[in-house]
Amino acid sequence: MWSKDEDPLANCSLITPQPCEEERNSKHIEKNATTYECVSCLDDVLFPPKKKLLPAELRKLNSIAILLCVLTLLVAMSLTGVSYATYTDSKSCSIFAFAFDALLQAVSSLMLIWRFSTFTTVSLEQKETITTLGVAFVNAVSAISIIVPTVGVVIRQEKATNARVSVIVAAVGMTLYAVLSVLKFKVSRKLGSSALMTDTIDSFGGALLGLSVLVSSLILLFTEKLWFLDAIVALGIAALMFLYAVVVIVKQVIMWRNTETEEL
Repeated sequence: MWSKDEDPLANCSLITPQPCEEERNSKHIEKNATTYECVSCLDDVLFPPKKKLLPAELRKLNSIAILLCVLTLLVAMSLTGVSYATYTDSKSCSIFAFAFDALLQAVSSLMLIWRFSTFTTVSLEQKETITTLGVAFVNAVSAISIIVPTVGVVIRQEKATNARVSVIVAAVGMTLYAVLSVLKFKVSRKLGSSALMTDTIDSFGGALLGLSVLVSSLILLFTEKLWFLDAIVALGIAALMFLYAVVVIVKQVIMWRNTETEEL
């Protein structure tokens, strides 16, 4: 037996396994990673499972989202002016619907720019909810503003004229809206932003409206017997826009009430 001074165990110390460099880096990344929370009724349907984003990734996607919103704003304002000028000459219900939808698309884009801005003190959850409701409300107003004059045109049996110009405007607008909606769809899924997704659906609706105007205008070039097709297209798109807006608003209100109840 060893004496106390010679006991080798007396000089032993417990050594715990140390993480390798890769493990330390992964823990550091997880610590700095953040999840972009979404507070919309669209989460379960349109968004993939939540994915943590690094701050650098989040800032990059935010910048891309703002850029897309600015581009949408410029496109929408241009289409508003051109489409309304076309409407004054052709008296086409569908091209008027296209013009008014473009105007409210511009308003939605301004809301989205505020949503992704960093110069406000409003919390992320509040901005997300406010913008989602705002865009949905704009869609509802747009739908009503399209339905009312279109019904009047049908009652008076006014026929659209100068369909060639409407074809050109609708084709250009449809293409631009389609490209923007695809880009915004990809970014909104990565961010998990319901506000941007709602605006994406609005742009997609604009593309569908442009396609409808294009088809109805082409038909009017060959026959005037289907003059009412122009109005039917406008009413159909407006009805879908209004229904979508109501569903989003109702579900958002239900979610807000449930949140208030849980807090109590």
